[in-house]
Amino acid sequence: MAGLSTDEIMGIALEMAGMHHPPADSAIYVEGTGLSKVMFGIDIGTAELLLARQLGCDGVIAHHPAGGSAQLNFPEVLTRHVELMVEHGVSPTAARDAIQSMMTRALLRAQSQNFDHVPSVARLLDMPFLNVHLPLDEVGRRIMVDTIGRHCESLGRPASVQDAIDALLTLPEFANAPTRIMVPVGAVDRPLGRVAIVHGAGTNGGYAVARTYYEHSIDTVLYIHVAPEDAQRLRSDTRGNLIVSGHISSDMIGINQFVAKLEERGVEIVRMSGLEQWGTDQPAVEEANIEDAEPEQPVVAEENSPLRLLEPIVIPATIETETGTEPEDVPEPAPGTSIRTDTQELPEVNVEETSSVPEGTAKLPSTVEMDEDEEPEAETPPPT
Repeated sequence: MAGLSTDEIMGIALEMAGMHHPPADSAIYVEGTGLSKVMFGIDIGTAELLLARQLGCDGVIAHHPAGGSAQLNFPEVLTRHVELMVEHGVSPTAARDAIQSMMTRALLRAQSQNFDHVPSVARLLDMPFLNVHLPLDEVGRRIMVDTIGRHCESLGRPASVQDAIDALLTLPEFANAPTRIMVPVGAVDRPLGRVAIVHGAGTNGGYAVARTYYEHSIDTVLYIHVAPEDAQRLRSDTRGNLIVSGHISSDMIGINQFVAKLEERGVEIVRMSGLEQWGTDQPAVEEANIEDAEPEQPVVAEENSPLRLLEPIVIPATIETETGTEPEDVPEPAPGTSIRTDTQELPEVNVEETSSVPEGTAKLPSTVEMDEDEEPEAETPPPT
């Protein structure tokens, strides 16, 4: 086998997702040809690049952005949230408003990153290196949408939140995962209603995006992960359901499809950093057994109780400081208690209309406008 080039590897992922060129969060850092033994991990850093050399790999693939343009331009892919919301009936204006704060934080964070740290090591090692993020997440999202949709349509009755979870558990990535599917907002016995699978948009949309879905007649939102404070806030002032499927297991749905394509082309994949536990010897779950299966019960937040994520962990209420109070004036909190202090106001970003994902990612405006009345929200989570 002659092996594949980095361009060919990227091209396979783009074809799977129906995209014509790499989105902003995916990039080739060091080009290479004839790659026949490739290390693949969800997160790759300098140590992993050195390990790849020691293991005799002739290339490395990361899932999450590892530097370069994929880190600097990452905020562009967040506009995919606008497209997903509009597809579910949210007005473009409301959708853009929902991601304003998240976009601003991502833009400012990109300015602080040492974006060439990992790519520079790959160059010194002369190690072909790329990352593929949004295309694989989009492949995974479509599989999740199809899996839940087909199962719920086959029931002959209105589906519940538990029915959607049962459907996901027919996928080996969830059935064999060490993490558990959670319902931190709502309950498994509630009607599923209209559901939005929010994956393949850079990262989860946090409180603002989920709230916007609920306000536009979406009953259930699925995130692959969520910040505890966002879940707590959603429990306090919304009546929708939030399913949290799990970060790595959800990422692996698209990644496994991609790995299979590479292996079909004769590339040996050295699995690590999240990939190794889902090897080819992992047993699959037969879809035909969905009605008879006894799925592991998801973790659910009980009504009128603190949010319970994993027993016996309970997320306590936050301690808020008065305006102008210095952090050192706040009494020492009990172990596990978080402190939220007042922060400076964040600028507002003008988000323009975006093109569809298959045509590439939207360009961001060059100006950032300040809005004195905007209240900051929780930090934008890392890429998913």
